[in-house]
Amino acid sequence: MPSRDSEWGRPKSKPRPAAGGIRARTRRGGFGATPAGAHWVALLEGGAPDPRMQRGRRYARSGQVLDIALTPGVVEARVQGSRPAPYRVRIGLAVFSAAERATVRQVLDEHPALLVELAAGHVSDECLSVLARHGVGLLPESRRDLALSCSCPDWGDPCKHEAAVLYLVAEELDRNPVGLLRLRGLEESVLAAAPPPSAPPARTVPLDPDPTAYWGTADPLPGGEAPAEPRLTAPVLERLGAFPFWRGEVPLGDQLGPVYRAAAAHAQALSRIEEPAPHAE
Repeated sequence: MPSRDSEWGRPKSKPRPAAGGIRARTRRGGFGATPAGAHWVALLEGGAPDPRMQRGRRYARSGQVLDIALTPGVVEARVQGSRPAPYRVRIGLAVFSAAERATVRQVLDEHPALLVELAAGHVSDECLSVLARHGVGLLPESRRDLALSCSCPDWGDPCKHEAAVLYLVAEELDRNPVGLLRLRGLEESVLAAAPPPSAPPARTVPLDPDPTAYWGTADPLPGGEAPAEPRLTAPVLERLGAFPFWRGEVPLGDQLGPVYRAAAAHAQALSRIEEPAPHAE
């Protein structure tokens, strides 16, 4: 029996253009660059070629997914298809029970290095394997563990709209694998118990009440060589990293990076301008 995805023998319809959709950063090749993302993609693709997976990748790369919300146990999204109204996709994954959460806490108490790792935003192979050995794998074991639903008329499992969302989730897990904790309903309870820093914070020093001591004087800057060009012109962008589910063809850092570099070059040029000598009277 033909799938509704083939429109019962009629030519397949093309999706409507989607303004401001979420475009995959993986422009070519396969998805899933980390253990979490690769496992997620393996569940999705099942090891066998499927035309829906190809169309799902095209949807993910062309920005047909309008928005994604990742909450405990649920991923919800809207995907623009061929009809005027976007389709609604829902992906369910069981959150851990109270007993499973207690097991996770016990495992992390016995392996504090893993807890520090999670608090820093990393989920390694070791972390996944240690938890799995105790029966609390963060990753679903099979695609049957994912409850997929879409408002489109295609009964494929998954349909191309669900596949597009799942590919983008895989990318988000590559960027921020701690999202697995959120999906399992663990993030706050696990990370809140991260061990305190080993060294106490430095004692604060009260400000001097004299404004001049704080602001300094209006004296000109000392002369000398112009300051060297900084090694990093956009440290804030580097610190922030990639934004989750970024909605643009070009990453935000690549868009703002030239602005930062141009501003730094302009400041360098201004620092080299010498003031004119005063005219003799």
